[in-house]
Amino acid sequence: MELSELFDEFVEEYNQDKDPRVEDYLCRCSSNEKKFQNLIDVFFMARHNLPSGFRHQSWQLFSESFFSDEMNSLKQLEPMALGDALIYLSRKFEMPRRSVVKALMKRLRLDTKNQAKVERFHWQYHRLENNFINPKQVSRRLLEVAAAVFQIPVSYLEDAQQRSDYLATAPSTEMKIAARVAETRGIYRERSPQPQADDQFEEIDQLFMEVKDNVE
Repeated sequence: MELSELFDEFVEEYNQDKDPRVEDYLCRCSSNEKKFQNLIDVFFMARHNLPSGFRHQSWQLFSESFFSDEMNSLKQLEPMALGDALIYLSRKFEMPRRSVVKALMKRLRLDTKNQAKVERFHWQYHRLENNFINPKQVSRRLLEVAAAVFQIPVSYLEDAQQRSDYLATAPSTEMKIAARVAETRGIYRERSPQPQADDQFEEIDQLFMEVKDNVE
């Protein structure tokens, strides 16, 4: 049975309140288990975000209204490294980096009124987007929260994390260009020193550099 047919069967059972078991369906598509799990993740996320009056409409109406466009959008993430994926998602949702940082910090229950912490988080997130820190060191907690902010399954960010390559020392020219671009966008002043280690920022830094053994 084709993956799409199997998924249609799952959705039909779900819409008929038959409470289909995801585990049973995963066993039936072992060769495409990960793809099917992604479909399930997006389906439930989409159903949750739909207006209540629309959640029990037919699969055809549901897919035409949401699922097709959403899956096409997620497919764009498949070749991307983590930094590129985060930039793509922020553009898709039309969220400036400052808005993303604020949303992430709120979900992480970090103090958004502490300007020093906001700037520290902003700096680290900028470095992550531009591959100036090792993406494979990023904590799962941060990936989970980012997935919630961008309303996607966390598995897409985990895959992007594993695809990411990292240069331990970025060429100085790239650093200068990145600093200049950041300065023109109001992200930080080029003359500002890079934040140094500080106990008050330990919780933030660990989100971006939790896994020490993966440094390449």
